[in-house]
Amino acid sequence: MIGYYYYLTKIRPYFTQTEKADYTLILFTLLTVLVFGVLSLRPLAAATLRAYIQLREGERYETELTEKIISLDQAGTAFFSSPEIAQLGVIVPEGHTQPQIIQALDNDAGKAGFQLKSVVFRPQEQSPTSGEVGSYVFDFFSSGPRGSLVTLLKELENGQLIQLDLFQTSLRLGEGGATLEVVGRGKAFYIFDDH
Repeated sequence: MIGYYYYLTKIRPYFTQTEKADYTLILFTLLTVLVFGVLSLRPLAAATLRAYIQLREGERYETELTEKIISLDQAGTAFFSSPEIAQLGVIVPEGHTQPQIIQALDNDAGKAGFQLKSVVFRPQEQSPTSGEVGSYVFDFFSSGPRGSLVTLLKELENGQLIQLDLFQTSLRLGEGGATLEVVGRGKAFYIFDDH
């Protein structure tokens, strides 16, 4: 009962006065807007700040990555001079065909004083796609003077990139003297170009 009396004598007359009621309504409205505004703006401000920090971190990462790419390009040009690149093109040629490999082997043997007697190509295990390094597996047989074996090996080493998997020599005595026979199996590498 005391609460109801207090309400009738103190609180209700306060709300019936229009000037005081407007101020109270404005005060409660401002208080509500302030409380809910702070509560809703705080996550928005925090998300905005996190996005800004991530953006700055991304810019820093992009700058560092660009510097590394530039330094790699500079290192590549310093490491590979144009004669070395041209030499790589000779060692692993583009679109090499089997007749060109036979011609290269014949030239290497001829420079060493050997005669290339036969070259037999084995079937390719898989055919490369454009731009990949492919290889022809071949068996060869040649003969020449026995003192020229080292020269033959150097000529094979200086030409197109060839990997020798098998290399056998035998010395044959004949009417003209001793002849060295060389039998080998190797791979000749090339860059496949389908044009």
